[in-house]
Amino acid sequence: MKKIFTILLTLAVANSLFAQPDCGCSPKKSDNLYLDFGAGIMTVFNGGANPVTPNLNLSLGQYVTPIWGWRAGVGGLWQSLNEQSNGYQAKNKKFAEINLDATLNLINLFGTPEIDRPFNLFVFGGPTISFSSAVSSTQTVHYEWQSVPQGTGTEISLIPTGIDNKFVSEGAKARVGATVGLGFNFKLGNHFLLGADGRYGVAPSIFGWGSDCKTAESTLRVNARLTYVFGGLK
Repeated sequence: MKKIFTILLTLAVANSLFAQPDCGCSPKKSDNLYLDFGAGIMTVFNGGANPVTPNLNLSLGQYVTPIWGWRAGVGGLWQSLNEQSNGYQAKNKKFAEINLDATLNLINLFGTPEIDRPFNLFVFGGPTISFSSAVSSTQTVHYEWQSVPQGTGTEISLIPTGIDNKFVSEGAKARVGATVGLGFNFKLGNHFLLGADGRYGVAPSIFGWGSDCKTAESTLRVNARLTYVFGGLK
């Protein structure tokens, strides 16, 4: 899945360099370039829903054609995790992320392509990289001597009676995954768009060895979005 999203992103960026507009005029690299601010909530899906935390992000993107585009953004704040099978839990663990998206306007894909539609519905996806502290784990096994029946007699054996897990957050770690999403926006004017989107991601957990899904943890973000198009839609 990550390979497919990377290919889509590469195609979108290539189109931004070589695509010719319908008017026959010379294209500008800044045409339909936009700044996009998102604010909302996110949660971790790991054996069920976890606490909801705030989420903020800022993206720079471009409508390469009425159908294709690209978007590169930074975001983050916190993630929280309920108690896991090993006893680990975390509240408001700080993280940051970078998302690289290829965008596809569904209305223009199946209808007449128009760059300045009053309403747009789009899908997006691509690779993601998250940054947070690393979480390591150590285990202490407790034993005690017990009498164990053996045939007609007994035998004294060392029996494990419990395990203590200790988790330490230190240093920094980058984790690579992929995200996909669905969004919409309304045209407020030639420069502004207002909308919302939802992003689903799968990546190694920022909670590291503390998470029951440390190698592939699911997250969901829902954001309201305000978009400013430099120079207006063209």
